[in-house]
Amino acid sequence: MSQIEVYKGITKTVLNQYALVNKKIQFLSHSENVTFFVETTTENFLVRIHQLISASTDKRWERPEIIESELLWLTALHRDIDIVV
Repeated sequence: MSQIEVYKGITKTVLNQYALVNKKIQFLSHSENVTFFVETTTENFLVRIHQLISASTDKRWERPEIIESELLWLTALHRDIDIVV
């Protein structure tokens, strides 16, 4: 099983927590994160998994304050804009 298939399985597990039907999952990229485009009959989503490619990747993305700042940004998006985060 490829690494992308492993991440796709994680994505399916996460999406099963929501009432989404007829999901189409498409791998987009893997850089500092693994991203998938998810299409349903009524909405589209982006699933983002924080997973660095290798140990040689820029370590800043592993720093707790950087991850915390991203979580704060997501919280602000949820609070201030009519999108699901």
